[in-house]
Amino acid sequence: MVIVRDHLLALLEEHGYHLRIDNQSIWENSSPPVNVDLVFQLIPAFHPEELSCPSISIRPLLKDLNDPDTLQKVIESVKSQYHRPV
Repeated sequence: MVIVRDHLLALLEEHGYHLRIDNQSIWENSSPPVNVDLVFQLIPAFHPEELSCPSISIRPLLKDLNDPDTLQKVIESVKSQYHRPV
């Protein structure tokens, strides 16, 4: 979980996004996350109707940190939520 988070942070910074990504273990807290803009799910823990924001599965990153389809989804999702600083 931490390795995937750090990899995503580095990737997003390379694309000009300086964001905060928090981890939430569903074994420690099974409530849907609050006050967030986007949810990356390593396992399908929450259904869309439980969340107040978009969510994408990043499970393939557990097998390949550079899975091109998943990384493309991540970049597209972040682009749709945030404007890059100029």
